Amino acid sequence: MAAVLINADCYFDFRQMIFDLTAKKLIGYDPAKSSDSLRKNFVAFIRGLISFPVNIPGTAYHECMEVKACSDCEFTSSP
Repeated sequence: MAAVLINADCYFDFRQMIFDLTAKKLIGYDPAKSSDSLRKNFVAFIRGLISFPVNIPGTAYHECMEVKACSDCEFTSSP
């Protein structure tokens, strides 16, 4: 049972490491300098893309639009 837990922990750690490395190489993202979790925002954005476009608080689309507005500000203010 312990081996299964170790494998699950390694899986999530490797997944996070690969995501961070890919984001750093593609868009120059540095997780140490960011206040928000890029992965959390990415998941919210993807959920919003495949949702029904109703901009009502509490829906996936509304969360997607908030993440988009926040990321627009973050990337346009970068030097």
